[in-house]
Amino acid sequence: MRRAGLLLLLLLLLGLAGLLGWGGDLLVAPDPLPAKADALVVLAGSYRGEQARQAEALRLLEKGQADHLALSAARMTYWGEWVPDLIRHYLEKRYGREQANRAVLCLHNADSTREEAEALRPCLEEQGWHSLIVVTSNYHTRRARHIWGDVFKDAARPMKISVYGVPDGDFEPHGWWRNRRYTKTLFFETVKVVSGYLFE
Repeated sequence: MRRAGLLLLLLLLLGLAGLLGWGGDLLVAPDPLPAKADALVVLAGSYRGEQARQAEALRLLEKGQADHLALSAARMTYWGEWVPDLIRHYLEKRYGREQANRAVLCLHNADSTREEAEALRPCLEEQGWHSLIVVTSNYHTRRARHIWGDVFKDAARPMKISVYGVPDGDFEPHGWWRNRRYTKTLFFETVKVVSGYLFE
């Protein structure tokens, strides 16, 4: 009985060491960037997350990683202004009209990653694109890949989807247990990953 208890304790300690050492890597699973894609798709998220995703997507667009940019935009007003108009105005002011004209706004009222992918699918398909780089936060890459692959699996025209992760300040895979925000992100995202694989 004592030997079984020691063995169980050893297994728990090994599991804890594995979680501390590699737990963060379970969430962060980006695809290698393709040489070029038809479009970069920026997913919605927290304010901090969206800022990081948009900045990196625009950097990749300027670098020539894709021909177009697709922005997930809420169908709503903010302080009396139509959000898609605010986005378009910001892009023109910050990056110029030429870059802004390469952006497509996909409007939706989605409340989850799956709803967002389902809402964006018609918008993306009607552009005639064949390859996408989905830009999201680093900790969201594994779940986003699973969901986007599932949503597009029955597409009439095959779509090559790569998922690219951006650090946004909400999570770092190494040393995550030393930071309260990172720990919360790991916990909630792990629950979402597990429930997504089991129930979606």
